[in-house]
Amino acid sequence: FWADVNNGLYGDIYYRESKKEELLTMATADVKKYFPDIQFTAKMVFMATWDRVAYYGSTSRKANTFQAVLISDENVSFIFLNYGKIEWTTGSASGGNASTGLGGVPAQAGFNSGNPKHYFSIPGSRTDSILNIDSTSNVNLPGRWVFRADVFNVVGGCIYNARFLRIGDVFWPENNCARKCKCSENSSVICQNEGCSVYEKCQAFSWHYVCQTLGSKTCSASGDPHYYTFDGKLFHFQGTCTYILSTVCTNIRNLTTYRVEVKNENRGNTLVSWTRLVRVISYGI
Repeated sequence: FWADVNNGLYGDIYYRESKKEELLTMATADVKKYFPDIQFTAKMVFMATWDRVAYYGSTSRKANTFQAVLISDENVSFIFLNYGKIEWTTGSASGGNASTGLGGVPAQAGFNSGNPKHYFSIPGSRTDSILNIDSTSNVNLPGRWVFRADVFNVVGGCIYNARFLRIGDVFWPENNCARKCKCSENSSVICQNEGCSVYEKCQAFSWHYVCQTLGSKTCSASGDPHYYTFDGKLFHFQGTCTYILSTVCTNIRNLTTYRVEVKNENRGNTLVSWTRLVRVISYGI
């Protein structure tokens, strides 16, 4: 948590290296939990803890607690970053408000191995949302981020230009949305030539681009039964079979195929029907 820490006001900083068997056993178990395919036995653990530390120029009692842990077998190394309660993001030396610890240039979180390839910024770094880092994670444990440092591997997703992506995330890297990229199950980013459809436009979103739908329409069914179409027309239909309420008309690139079916039955009066069942089919389910 790279920010203007000032434990001279209040708070403590602890650090130690340990080779105690009990601690090494716990560290080994933690690594295997997130990297089950790696043969690993911890030989060293280094821990640094910032316990309820203040920010530079603080006139409040706001405090942050966070920890960095390095686990190694002398060949393979892992970094665990743990975030407890985070109450401030910026000291006054970085333009932050002295009474709130917010504003200015907020903290950056992640790690840097000292070379241009092995580095990573946790999402939200240098933005106001870094205040919520204690609720984020790449291992489904709020406040914990885990990395393999010797070959640079981030579990739970992919890295693209030092940006973290969840598995399944889709984006377009260029402003013409010519290439569609996706974070795959094996934590690699796969890109292919695929642009936006005729019903979408390429639009900037954060650090990448997305294909944004040009517009939307709604159809609805109600009563016994009355139908409003996508173009706003009203129909009263008393049929008693199974009907397609909505579906994709043609195979259009980038549109997910789907079908909504309704089953109508008589309602004690052969002149009036009602919808007994609605069936939605999408993604083959």
